[in-house]
Amino acid sequence: MKKSFIMHLDSLDILDLLSSEQAGELFMAIRNYHLNKINPENPLGSLGLELSSEVKIALIPMIKQFERDQEKWEARAQRSRENGARGGRPRNPDKPTGFSRNPEEPRKPVNVNVNGISKDIHKGEKPKKRFIPPSIPEVEEYKKEKNLTLDVETFINHYEANGWMVGKNKMKDWKAACRNWSSRNKHNGGSKPREDNYPNWQAFAKQQNLNARPGETWEAFEQRVKRSMRQ
Repeated sequence: MKKSFIMHLDSLDILDLLSSEQAGELFMAIRNYHLNKINPENPLGSLGLELSSEVKIALIPMIKQFERDQEKWEARAQRSRENGARGGRPRNPDKPTGFSRNPEEPRKPVNVNVNGISKDIHKGEKPKKRFIPPSIPEVEEYKKEKNLTLDVETFINHYEANGWMVGKNKMKDWKAACRNWSSRNKHNGGSKPREDNYPNWQAFAKQQNLNARPGETWEAFEQRVKRSMRQ
């Protein structure tokens, strides 16, 4: 048995033509129609109510719509019962989805580690990369392997302090960061760090002990610091 029914909004326009008492009669009749077993040969006569002619006129098309909705619901319910008896909804050969049969056991992910990036993957799926920060010995070994110019502890401390961020993004490849760091050090002669080494210009100004000059606006101070970062 259905526990609900559909009331179409356009069928409620009839309420504008009924008095409050007649509208009450109409909804009492709708309630009785859905809660009681109605004789399909005489639905109005089996509602158990004395209805005015106006209410009967309003109710008849509603009952017809209820009957059409009930037929659609029963057809869907019957299809569901038949599909359930056959083990589920029949597959569409043009648009197959899911498994043709239940797998004997679920697929297990394969864990691999490439360039310090740990991945859990399923066969046929693209790996999801998860960054793992390197240790000091790992960076030392990579520095020797590539003959890089960088202070390993300074490199590690810098990125640990900013949460292993490169600009506004999470680091994806620490080896690439090592190569970039080394390249910047060679370009700058190993002296003043470049802009990308700092999460923002305020951090650079603090590290370099730069302060606003008397009468200098905050915007002018910011531009001066950023010019220093690019030098």
